[in-house]
Order: sequence, then structure tokens, then C-alpha cells
Amino acid sequence: MVARIVVADIESEGGAWASWAARKDEGNIMSKTGQFVWRESVSTKAESSCSFYKALFGWTLKEMPMDGSTYALAHVGEKQVGGIMPRPKMAEGTPSHWMGYVAVDDVDATAVKCTEAGGKVIMPPRDIPNMGRFAILQDPTGAHLSAWTSKTPPSETTQPGPPANGEFCWEQLATSDPVAAMAFYAKVFGWTSKPFMGSAEISTVSAGENQIATIMQAPPGVPSHWLTFVVVSKLADANAKVTELGGKVLMPEMPVPNMGAFSVVQDTAGATIGLFEGRM
Repeated sequence: MVARIVVADIESEGGAWASWAARKDEGNIMSKTGQFVWRESVSTKAESSCSFYKALFGWTLKEMPMDGSTYALAHVGEKQVGGIMPRPKMAEGTPSHWMGYVAVDDVDATAVKCTEAGGKVIMPPRDIPNMGRFAILQDPTGAHLSAWTSKTPPSETTQPGPPANGEFCWEQLATSDPVAAMAFYAKVFGWTSKPFMGSAEISTVSAGENQIATIMQAPPGVPSHWLTFVVVSKLADANAKVTELGGKVLMPEMPVPNMGAFSVVQDTAGATIGLFEGRM
């Protein structure tokens, strides 16, 4: 797992939140083809990361053994929303980061598509016993995502409404080449895109009818990277809490017209994550 998350100078057009209020509960999080279904913190200081996110988001963490270490499953109420794991030995030297997982019907076929589309398979497809199969991919501009196929049958249950506090709500790709990146993801995941409100600088990405992310130009010198966002009730309070807990506020409150505001912060292990407060 070699994603490197670096904060970008995110513009405040509001594109990352264009469909926030229309998002639906994902039901079975591991079965929505083409959508982000899991987020995972790979941490150089896993215990510190667990303490940080429990205090910041109010997550309940349930630990489970994993290859000689511990994997912490993050919950909002009874809903699983993500995981925190120690950085594995094979990723020695990789900084702490958040990794997004995209649901696909066939991980092995997706890995082939990745290579054919000009990307790289950083970790070949492998099984997680009794759960599913995944691979780590790198797009042609250097950003990383995981592809995931679940063994759990799809759930048809959805509940209308925006994500709750503590739940992930959006993804954003800052890339050195938005056109090349979008062409890659269209071939690999079948995503489509369109300009956000006519903007030539930011595009909204969809999986089928579901808006899932935005793509924008990365500032000069900033490596291509994905950034994931979590809903908070009060952004100012959450930013203050980040500092209190030993993290850093990398980008303070940025307004999103008619939607809310966001910030970008760094946890105590160095991983970067976005915070979003809806103000509808």
C-alpha cells in the first residue's frame, strides 16, 4: 500500500460537494459497483491514529487480529465506515495515508484493465479470507486506489438522506493531468465526468447515476493524490479538536457556496484527510 497523500491547494468552487445532500446510505458497503465502498488508514502509528479518530469523530473501534497485528474497524453507531491498520513491513518507507476502495465485479479483470489503460498494478489481486479480493492500482499520473470485489451479496436496502456525522461523504482527486486521469478511470471503472457548473477547472465524476468524486488540476509540484472527506457537525470545533489532539490544520475553513465548508487536516501519524460541514 503505497499511496502518498499530499495536501493540495484546493479551490473553493464547491464541486466536491455538489451532490452531498443527495447521497444515500450505501446499505451493504461492499457491493456498490463503481462506487467508493471503504476507506482505510494505513498508519505508521496505528495506536495514535486510533486514539485521534476516536476523539475527533466519535468512532467506535472494534479490533480484530490480522497477520500478527491488529485491524481496527471504525463504526458510527452500528455502521462500519472504515478501518485503521499498521503499515505492513512490505510498505516500509511509505508515509501514513488514507486509501479508498472502489467496488468492482472482478478484481482480476480490473487489474488487467489498469495495465491496458496505462496504469500500474502496485499490489496484484489477493484474497482477504471470507471477505473478498482486492488489488492496489496506480493511475498514469501517480495517484493510488484499491479495487475490491466482495463475497457478500449486494444489498438492495438504502435509506435516503446525507451521510451522518463521522461518515465519509466525498472523494477528490488532484492530479497533474486531469484529462489523462479521467480517461484512465473511464476505462478501468466505467466512470463518466462532466464540468461542474461549466467550470473548466473541476469536473464531477459519476458511477452510473451516482456522483462520487471530483477531479481537479493539482498545484505545481504537488504529486497526484486522492483525498477523502468526513462529515462533522461543526467545522470550527473539529479543526480546534484536531490541534488539541496533536494533529495539524493544513487548510482552514473554506466555504462551499450553498453547501457548507471544508478543511484539510493531518492526523498524528501524518495522514491527510478532509472535514466537511454541511450548511443546507
